[in-house]
Formats: sequence, C-alpha cells, structure tokens
Amino acid sequence: MTSTTDSDDPSLLWGKKKRQATRSSETVAIPLSTDADYTYDYLLNRIPRVTSLSESKIIIPTPILSRVGRRTRINNFGEIARSINRLPGHMTAYVRIELGCPASLGDDFNHLTLRGTFKQEHIEKIIKTYIHKFVICKTCKKYTTTMKKEIRLEFVVCESCSSKHSVEKL
Repeated sequence: MTSTTDSDDPSLLWGKKKRQATRSSETVAIPLSTDADYTYDYLLNRIPRVTSLSESKIIIPTPILSRVGRRTRINNFGEIARSINRLPGHMTAYVRIELGCPASLGDDFNHLTLRGTFKQEHIEKIIKTYIHKFVICKTCKKYTTTMKKEIRLEFVVCESCSSKHSVEKL
C-alpha cells in the first residue's frame, strides 16, 4: 500500500445509481441597456442555467469476491475494468504490485484470481487508488481518459479537456 485516498470520495459510486447534472449549452444573453428592469421571475428562472455545474461521476461495480481455499477470486474484474475504460491486464499488474501476491487473469478476462484471502473493503481501496492514479484527469477531475504509450512513457489523455499527464510505469 503506497498511498491512501479519501474513503468518502463522492465521485466514486460503488454499484449505486448515477446522478448527473448537465451543464446547459445555451448562453444567456444580457441586454446592455442601463434602464432594463428585470422581473423577479425572470431572474429566478435564469439561476439554474447560469449556476449549473456538470458533475462527473462514475459507477464502479462492487467487486464480487469468492474464496476457493486460500485463493480469492474477483468474479467481475473485467466489468470493473470496462467501467473505467482500462485494460484488465494493466489493472492486474497494479493489483499484483499493491497486494504483493501472485495473481492470474482468467481466460475470458472476466475474473482475477489472487493467492491469499482478502476482504472486499481492501480490494475496493486498491481499485480506488488505481482510479486516482491512472484514471482521473489531474486538470478537470473527470473520468473520460484513455491511456496512451509514447516511446517509453505512459500518458493519461483526457477526452474532455485534452490535457495529458504522465503516469508511473508498472
């Protein structure tokens, strides 16, 4: 465990319904005349369009764990990787490093088998740290990012703001 994250991150939802407010794309025209009298109803109706903020939230499926002897299996690992737009192999390498145990990805890339017994809270914490390091855009804090590899460096490229920052190699 190399870093700790806020366990009450409101932008990460574990299997809950998505709530998303959208920013209005229309612009509000304000007349430049000095003698304009605005009614209270006009100003009240204008408030949501001016102050609406877009919330970027992501729904991550809750890890479904099963134990087979001294092994722990994450049954929906592929679904978790698809929900954050990452390759299961990259997430497997991170989980393997963080837990310090051997891990094997299933043939269909849908489950991950770990040697050892782990609690669900521990697995969720590791997935959250992965998201904070390799998924969230550092500029706009959105989850619409992709991983690109250029020469020897890996970059997280944001599709919303087009920013790019390098991440550590696994």
